[in-house]
Amino acid sequence: MLKLINFSSNVVFGNNVICSIPSEMESKNFPKDIIFISGENTFKLFGNKVLDKIQKSDFRVIKDIIGVGKDKDTIDDQISKFPKDKKYTIIAVGSGSVLDAGKYIASETNSPLISIPTSLSTDAIATSFSVLWRKGSSIAIKTVAPSLVIGDYQLLKKEDKRFIKAGIGDMLSKLSALYDWRLSFWLAKEKYNDFAYSLASYTTKLIIKRLNHILNSDYIGIETLFLAEVTDGYLMEISNTTRVAAGSEHLFSFAMETLGVNLLHGELCGIGTVIMHFLQTGSHKARKIFEKSHFPITVKELGINKETIIKALSISHKMRNWYTILGKEGLTEGQAERLAKYAGVI
Repeated sequence: MLKLINFSSNVVFGNNVICSIPSEMESKNFPKDIIFISGENTFKLFGNKVLDKIQKSDFRVIKDIIGVGKDKDTIDDQISKFPKDKKYTIIAVGSGSVLDAGKYIASETNSPLISIPTSLSTDAIATSFSVLWRKGSSIAIKTVAPSLVIGDYQLLKKEDKRFIKAGIGDMLSKLSALYDWRLSFWLAKEKYNDFAYSLASYTTKLIIKRLNHILNSDYIGIETLFLAEVTDGYLMEISNTTRVAAGSEHLFSFAMETLGVNLLHGELCGIGTVIMHFLQTGSHKARKIFEKSHFPITVKELGINKETIIKALSISHKMRNWYTILGKEGLTEGQAERLAKYAGVI
């Protein structure tokens, strides 16, 4: 059987590497016409500096989309205005939703993408999947991995600790996701790759081992979190599924977002991991790891009510067609309340 794995061709990382963007684009013969994407706040803080460097080079910014959002129909409307049958270089500067939009636009226009994360709050920086929203629900779309990922540590170490903790939450999702993945292989015949599983287990252990470095945002910590998130993209390409990094804890996160909870994706994944790992093992191991990180895992710390947690747990199994510890029927609200109490979340 022939298998094709499309990895990001290049990853540039270190201090002040943002200055190398034009030369990297030139050396890789990227298309000269640029579509530049950034969030409104990100653009004011940093995106404008990247745009300025590009405009001083031989590349041409023919379209800048500031405040792109994550609504699929809105993004499709933007794409429809681009000249047809032409390749661009898509440059996305921002965090998860901006990078997901960039991957989707690159996929739809058959163009290379440069991913420039300004936050390590999610592993979206190098994966070939985008999570967008349509009519109030999140949808996962197979897109393209970036052709170039640029991790500037001087930029990333300045981000608020809340975003670093969210990144830890997203990466430690594997504490429950890998359990679910094996379960789905044995009980639901879902695709599985033992090599990817083993690599994912190792990166999870490394994150736990280097938690203090990551929380201190020192060089080792930023590099560990950045490269672990980049590795997630490779793991998804090797296994051809997001299940190597997402399970019942992500279903819980999607349910919370559907209910209108306005927290970071990684924060929701973290609390989901605490709950689902307890359901899977009867152990508070995940909870203790998150407590060591001073991660918010109770309704009081998160500033939400327990009814929302209970409702989200009871509808989590409906968020994706995935087999997880939640099974096909999911939890009743009574079961969800008991689980949340036993896990120490409410």
